[in-house]
Amino acid sequence: MAQGQDNRSPEDRERAAAMDADIIALRRKRVPFDEIGRRMFEKYGRAGTSNLDKPFSKQYIHDRYREALAAIPAREAASHRHELGELLNQVIDEAYAIAQKNHLAHSNGRVVEVADADGKVVPVLDDGPKLAALAEVRKATVEVIRLFGLAVPVKQEFGVNTELNITVNGVDLGALK
Repeated sequence: MAQGQDNRSPEDRERAAAMDADIIALRRKRVPFDEIGRRMFEKYGRAGTSNLDKPFSKQYIHDRYREALAAIPAREAASHRHELGELLNQVIDEAYAIAQKNHLAHSNGRVVEVADADGKVVPVLDDGPKLAALAEVRKATVEVIRLFGLAVPVKQEFGVNTELNITVNGVDLGALK
């Protein structure tokens, strides 16, 4: 809500601020938006609306969350960004750990085995989990880059200076008129 346009009572503004703080706290704990809506309904109800018996929608809670984040002072935003960065680093570390392990191929609940050149039966390794883990590392790395603003736009210019000369040989240009 734009400054100067808030016609709510001080009690309603205080209630809204408390609700926004609760939404941010729950979201930091990675509680889903629909669950946050249910909890906010149980705690604060829907006073002043016609939907007194319905929990807050996911979209409403998401919008409140986004607006509340925009209103957080810079120091708190930096702290929140740091927490998210730590979470992304944990994701990257876990994904690297998965990528470094050997995974056995399975089919119908059984480990797939083949005979090697010496006739010894050995399990078949599956590269799928490694590839999935590396894809997750890539995604999380992109998120870290976005979170900390490390993606620097690069200006690229392409220019071509050419001159086109057409020479027609063997044609009487006067006859073409």
